[in-house]
Amino acid sequence: MEALDRSEHQLFSAGARVFRLLGENSALSRWHLRANQGLTVLTGRDTELRLLKQAWQRVREGSGQTIAVIGEPGIGKSRLTHEFIGMPDVADFTVLESGALELDANLSFGFVKKLLGNACSIGDRDSPAAALERLEVKSAQLELDARLKPALASVLDLPVGCAEWPLLDGGERRRRIREAVRAFLASESLRRPMVVLLEDLHWIDGESEGVVARLAEANSACRILLLATCRPGYAAEWLQKRFVQQILLQPLGMRDSEAFLDRLLGSGADLDAVKELVIERADGVPLFMEEWVRSLVDSGRVVRAADGFRLAGELDEIPIPASVQSVIATRMARLDRQDLAMIQAAAVVGREVPRLLLEAVLAWPPDVFEGCLERLKRLEFLFELQSFPVVEYTFKHALTHRAAYESIASEARRNLHREVLRAIKSMSPTLVKLGTESLAEHAIRAEEWGEAADYSIRAADRAIERSAYQSAASFLENAARALDRLPGDPERMRQAIDVRTRMRPVYDATGAFAKAVARLDEAQAIATQLQDSDRLFEILIHQSYIDSSHGRIRRAVATADKLKELAQARGAERYVAEADLAAAQGFLMRAQAREALARLEPHRAEFTVAWRHDRFGLLGTRSVWYLGHVAQAKALLGDFAGADGAASEAERVATEVNRPFDLLAARYSAAIVAVVRGPDEAFLLRFRNLVSDDQTEAAASFRPWLLAVLGHAEYQCGLFAEAERTLCEALAQSARLDLPQFEIYTSAVLACARAGQGAAAGRGGLGRALAAARRPHAVWIEAGA
Repeated sequence: MEALDRSEHQLFSAGARVFRLLGENSALSRWHLRANQGLTVLTGRDTELRLLKQAWQRVREGSGQTIAVIGEPGIGKSRLTHEFIGMPDVADFTVLESGALELDANLSFGFVKKLLGNACSIGDRDSPAAALERLEVKSAQLELDARLKPALASVLDLPVGCAEWPLLDGGERRRRIREAVRAFLASESLRRPMVVLLEDLHWIDGESEGVVARLAEANSACRILLLATCRPGYAAEWLQKRFVQQILLQPLGMRDSEAFLDRLLGSGADLDAVKELVIERADGVPLFMEEWVRSLVDSGRVVRAADGFRLAGELDEIPIPASVQSVIATRMARLDRQDLAMIQAAAVVGREVPRLLLEAVLAWPPDVFEGCLERLKRLEFLFELQSFPVVEYTFKHALTHRAAYESIASEARRNLHREVLRAIKSMSPTLVKLGTESLAEHAIRAEEWGEAADYSIRAADRAIERSAYQSAASFLENAARALDRLPGDPERMRQAIDVRTRMRPVYDATGAFAKAVARLDEAQAIATQLQDSDRLFEILIHQSYIDSSHGRIRRAVATADKLKELAQARGAERYVAEADLAAAQGFLMRAQAREALARLEPHRAEFTVAWRHDRFGLLGTRSVWYLGHVAQAKALLGDFAGADGAASEAERVATEVNRPFDLLAARYSAAIVAVVRGPDEAFLLRFRNLVSDDQTEAAASFRPWLLAVLGHAEYQCGLFAEAERTLCEALAQSARLDLPQFEIYTSAVLACARAGQGAAAGRGGLGRALAAARRPHAVWIEAGA
């Protein structure tokens, strides 16, 4: 709608706010329609509303604000934020909304997709062509840089139209998406002040969380009130920053609870005892009080009167529930058989329920279906969320949805998920548009293992395409579990191997190396049983690299040698070369440079010419990896001219492929050369910039290694205090990576830096580092310590 001058419509009373209806949009929150059906007067939140209005005034003056409303379920987080948005004295602003649902955590960038779709008026059922046109129109209105379009289109699942985009490293894609969304909202706020409402962040997916963190960090210069709601258990790092104002929503006090119940029940004296009972049990949670009152009315213990309600029966007959969820469950238990069946089927469909899908699942006569639906709406279990182009319903609250879902017996629940899956597959995508991720979830819960594996693999592919590695890992794990429950025919066994092998680069990107090791061991056992040589080769490559990274050098080299022997017997030259590269990495971990060069030199032409830009399914471009190892080996042997030449060539290749991960790998190798030769102040200046958050965002798992080398260089330059700070940060960031070899190296240099300051603890640390280095025979680290 758009606001009109009051004088334009004389039929309306003086002072009435008048709007012209421009079109119907999909409601993103139950509040849009529920509010029209009537809400109780907001009670006991004057202080919180005052804080929000003060923040909004600062936004209008040009200073962006970020506020998190934090509270337990049912405390009124959504009610407060929507009440604020609807206040007449904070009008004349743009509102953009997004919200997470309980099953959204693995839907990569799903939260941000809702936000951008709302901003561009793109609905779930718009064709890609129509959606792309709306994105282009909006981009033109905002005068956005054309370079932002691929990132925005990617989030919206639209054709990217950029040849460079698929070649970018996953971390770089995430960085560009964060910057594109930030720029989009900043440009929108130049036209008009904005409230960006982000609900239920405790269910947000990891990739969207990174976008929200970036928005919060860069919000101060925008005319945006970034208003988020979440539960107390949500502990994102950005939420603790000084630029975030937290409003902790407390339960209503005694007086406010009494006022709340007066508005619900009226002021009849015979209800005083009932109100006392409700207040005593509800602990000031508005949803608890509201649901219990509804329960008392449903059961006939409280009946409507001319001035409100009155008590019917004795007070001691009123049951005292233990929690708000038990109140909701009790109300549901009173439903008749068909009404209960409908609410349970709706709960299995999800928090948002397309009417056509619910009809297909239940397959009831129209009059029966309509009667049940009307009763559930009247009882406020379901609300109409959207009426065009298709009707959708939503549950009153997340707790309502959970109570309905948990009321279903396990076998019945599996059968309902099976029916939902069947119905979705039989319906036109234009009628029910649910993603692969939803199909995977329904198939898993239905225990339809074949479809669960297939949909989970497809969902993982989508997540990897978006560089959403945490989501990809979750879907691959689901696929592996599903395949384990199927008969072990050769095709399924090959799928099981491929799923486990693909986990290694995914877990590498998230730093969960230990999980990758376990899954690779399983893959090797299956491949050996199947006698599948090609898949075994891939597994052995991954195992060798991950073993050397973890300090298991002897095992890493032995695995590489085993691969080389098998590959030579098959005439598989690519695997022979990769085996020698993997062995060289292991040798370099022990500073055995001659052995490393002996493995590397025979393959120079293949890696630097024939395979110059190939990755072969691994994280790094192989020529960059190869030249970086050559540079390190030559430096350890004192051939610094050769080392510099190899390091420079590695950076040239990394620039050619334009992948941030490869650029970081090339510069890491150059830094190792500098450390071995002896760094200077000019090197420190350049390398400190490289190790900054912005530069290493594309490969977060690489950053601890870069920090360790920087700390080593600072130590060599006599900057002991700076080295200690850098090395401590490296150890802190690597704590989750489970990399013993890295920790030994960093701890040894840290001990040296502390000893250089005359600290007794440093000398003790040297002894511990030396003992640790001797266990995996880390020669270079032992010599330094």
